[in-house]
Amino acid sequence: MQTFITIMFCKISICMFLLRIKNTRWNVRFMHALIAANVVFTVVVVGLFVGICSPPAAYWTIGLNGRCFSNERVMAIVLSQGRESLLADYWYEAAYGICSVLCALGYHTRDYSSAFSEGSSHKSSH
Repeated sequence: MQTFITIMFCKISICMFLLRIKNTRWNVRFMHALIAANVVFTVVVVGLFVGICSPPAAYWTIGLNGRCFSNERVMAIVLSQGRESLLADYWYEAAYGICSVLCALGYHTRDYSSAFSEGSSHKSSH
């Protein structure tokens, strides 16, 4: 369970880093959507692991009578998290690559050049 939470925070950190590199409107929206999807999926997976046994103490207490998920169901949860992680990694890479190409072609949504030149009459376009 700690692994899922750690992976979530690592992916959020990667998204925040990519937002510092490419802050186009499309990239900001896309990264926010990836962060939200990652958080939702992690909350669901952690919720499933917390409820793996009823009562929860049956998961770590030998001899305590309780009902637990089958090994197949636990494996399905772990594999679904792995698939989500793989897809998220693919989309992070795709988002960064697409934004890099668009920015190289001149598709910028923010122009900060006037903020760094004193006395410039250049207006930024949003």
